[in-house]
Amino acid sequence: QGRSGSSDDFASRVDDGGETRSTAAPAKAGPLTAMDALLALQGVPGRGEDADRDAAERGGQMLDLLDDIRLGLLDGRVPKAALGQLRSLVDAERGKVSDPRLAEVLAEIDVRAAVELAKLDRIG
Repeated sequence: QGRSGSSDDFASRVDDGGETRSTAAPAKAGPLTAMDALLALQGVPGRGEDADRDAAERGGQMLDLLDDIRLGLLDGRVPKAALGQLRSLVDAERGKVSDPRLAEVLAEIDVRAAVELAKLDRIG
């Protein structure tokens, strides 16, 4: 009465143990690196061409500064001017970022640069 199938048909579609079938866990994304974040910043949609060009230029400048800092650290010196410039660029971009992951990466870059500057000020 009002049933289109039998209970046997339904029972055959359910696992015998009454347990739900497990599905594979979704793949976890790897950590977002500063390079990934800055490259993503260069392609932020919804802004005008001039704003996109400016963001791409600032992203490129940040990458150059990060590379200068990395090379300086490998040489045993920390380029104080590059750290200051990096913080300025991060501050300029922070308010324009809508992606929370990118904002987090920019904040991490800013904190790390501030720590390195504080170390340099303490040393001399």
